[in-house]
Amino acid sequence: MTLSVWLIFAALLAANALYVAAEFGAVGVRRSRIRRLSEDGNLLARRLQPFVEDAAELDRYVAASQIGITLSSLILGAYAQATATIALAPWIATHVGPMFHLDAKAVASAATITVLIVLTAVQVVAVELIPKSIALQFPTQVALGTVLPMLGSVRIFGPVIYVLNGATLFLRDSLLTGNTDDSPMGTQAEECFGDIISQDYNLIAQTPSPTGCNVIGSTGHNLIGSFSNVLDFQLLDHGGATGTLALLPGSIAIDAGDPTGCKDELGSVLTQDQRGVSRFGVCDIGAFEYQLETFLPLVNK
Repeated sequence: MTLSVWLIFAALLAANALYVAAEFGAVGVRRSRIRRLSEDGNLLARRLQPFVEDAAELDRYVAASQIGITLSSLILGAYAQATATIALAPWIATHVGPMFHLDAKAVASAATITVLIVLTAVQVVAVELIPKSIALQFPTQVALGTVLPMLGSVRIFGPVIYVLNGATLFLRDSLLTGNTDDSPMGTQAEECFGDIISQDYNLIAQTPSPTGCNVIGSTGHNLIGSFSNVLDFQLLDHGGATGTLALLPGSIAIDAGDPTGCKDELGSVLTQDQRGVSRFGVCDIGAFEYQLETFLPLVNK
């Protein structure tokens, strides 16, 4: 293969790695750090700040990176099949074909499979694991270093992002537990599956499989694991316009929320729970603020 072919391969792999690093850098960076850098005059931090401060904008930013990852991967795969497979087939026909009596069709299939395996291995290690690891270790540097190409991507992919907006799941001050399988067997399902972008102070149960989902983002104050006696899973009238699931006495979610106040998707403090009951002290994780009920003794006269 010519030098230009190798350069195109390198460019596509670099683009893929950039989008991976940008996604993990943006969701892992501390907003307070970017805010402080912006106030100190850092121009890159000023460009990044609107995206990390606003959950909806961060959603668009992450969506742009995911679209970039998908497109660069598809183009890379198609280009590899059009170049590397054709270049590899004669070598297989000469050196491997006689050993296994491969005809032309088998040689072409072998070349295609070989290129696919090599390309997948390179993508997993060099394009996914390494950029992800670097972004998680140095989120501020990575987020700032990738912001300019990402701004262009957000604009270019804008119409597609508009259609796909909402496909990314963000969790903040939320409970993820008690999921069940709706199939006729009715068995317990994995609590979550796939990627979840955490904005911290969540309770995420992972049973029966601890590998059901990949939680990324701000995770320092999350409660992740197997927990019992978290919620009363009966949807009952505890006040308010709709039924709610009440926290049980002694639930690990009580007083485990953000000490600065449970917040909505825009970062505004929520002074009331789903029922309209006032939040007090350190808020509880979830939509239900637990209150110890007081019962007056019944006196017979």
